[in-house]
Amino acid sequence: MFRNNVFPISLLLSVIIVFYSLTHFFEQSPWLISAGTNVLQILIGTLSLVWLFQAYRRADSRQKNFWLLLFVGLNVYLCSNWLWLYYQISRQTIESENLTNVLWMAAYLFFLAALIVKIRELSGAFSGHSHSFNITVFMITVASISYHYLVDPVLEFAGDSLLVMLLTFAYPVADLTILFAVTILYYLIQKNDKQGILLLCITGFSFQVAADFIYAYLTFNGTYQAGHYVDLLWQLSTLFIGLTAYYAKEDEGQNSWLVKNPVRDQAALFPYVSIVILMVLVIESYQFDFNALSAGLLLAFLLLLAHQMQILHKNHQLVAQYKQLAYHDPLTGLRNRGSFKQEIEGMLSNYPSSQLALLLLDLDKFKAVNDTLGHHIGDMVLIKTAQRLEATGGNEALIFRLGGDEFIIILPGATQERCTALAKRIVDVFQDPMDIEGHVVSVTPSIGISKYPENGNTSDKLMQNADAAMYVTKGKGKNGFSFYNEDANWNEVRIKNENRVPV
Repeated sequence: MFRNNVFPISLLLSVIIVFYSLTHFFEQSPWLISAGTNVLQILIGTLSLVWLFQAYRRADSRQKNFWLLLFVGLNVYLCSNWLWLYYQISRQTIESENLTNVLWMAAYLFFLAALIVKIRELSGAFSGHSHSFNITVFMITVASISYHYLVDPVLEFAGDSLLVMLLTFAYPVADLTILFAVTILYYLIQKNDKQGILLLCITGFSFQVAADFIYAYLTFNGTYQAGHYVDLLWQLSTLFIGLTAYYAKEDEGQNSWLVKNPVRDQAALFPYVSIVILMVLVIESYQFDFNALSAGLLLAFLLLLAHQMQILHKNHQLVAQYKQLAYHDPLTGLRNRGSFKQEIEGMLSNYPSSQLALLLLDLDKFKAVNDTLGHHIGDMVLIKTAQRLEATGGNEALIFRLGGDEFIIILPGATQERCTALAKRIVDVFQDPMDIEGHVVSVTPSIGISKYPENGNTSDKLMQNADAAMYVTKGKGKNGFSFYNEDANWNEVRIKNENRVPV
């Protein structure tokens, strides 16, 4: 999950507390509530602007346009809020003017452009008929609901004003387009874990679209009041967009981008959920006037849906098993050579300006363990080695078994100090002998370290140099680590344990 998240969570809770405090203390004055929530929106937006600008400055050339368009869009959005605040104070009104609505719509266009830029950047990962099918069903559902509840009442609501009619019609269209874009973007990040931070951006725009739809519905029915929770949704939308930039600028290209998607495995449910929602609304539009035929049809549909969901669940389990076999070592459970190749190539491709390091590890005297105690004990040594590496590396490193007694670690954001600290911890933890089925087994690691981009700009070159550094460690007496240096000025650290028990 996110690192350094105390401040963002505190900020999120503060926004919610301040909002509901405003609505509670000034419940008798809609104008004060409206002006207060607008000021809060401006403050949140200003903070988000700072984060967006910082993310833009730190981004590589491929991502700059995305951050720039979000930055410009939020600037326009805030200009509209400032203008609305001027009208609120000078005219003592809570109603927005046409000019503010036009500016808000212009901001939406910049937001949409930013989403399109990001979709084009990630479009190489977007393929497959299932994603297209899911998106199509989802958008049909949303379009149908929007037209029935929002677009259809436009003419009655707009009256004789052409501008009001166009703006009222433009908002649902813009929202639907943004929703379509974030839906595509959601499916794109399913195949690109390094872009998981975009889940915050998707959440922010989803809040915005939901707020617009709810506000339009409440306005059509004459039930909207200042301080409604829909105002909080707009504020959270701006905050989540800003938080996307906050985490991106905080540690560009490192682990802060690796965000677990809490609904990733449920993506296949979207079309079925959409169909169920549409069916419920259709039934509601007929005021739940059931007869035997409609009840039977509904029951048959639900049974068919349940059967289909069962099939999807079984297929998902099979795919998960195949993926586990294809990308994981069956003995240790670590990721294997194929997974390593995929991960390292993805990191070098997606974040060419980032730093990372490879730590190649080989177990000293492992062959002697196999020859004297047998392969079963050797396998147990490998399993315990994997457990020690996982415990030592924690969440900051990706650990793989390449084969035999060779392991490799990818360390994102690797400075000299971080590499040294991790290598020392690994060497230290292996100074304790392993107790395996009554045998006291002592193995030590020889580690070679190569860093990107100093020691190579391809995975093969980095691997070759890490291997060379590892053999330098072995030549210096093993049980230690060495950094690769193409000038042969090796920075080597060897740690001896005088009390270790020999095999």
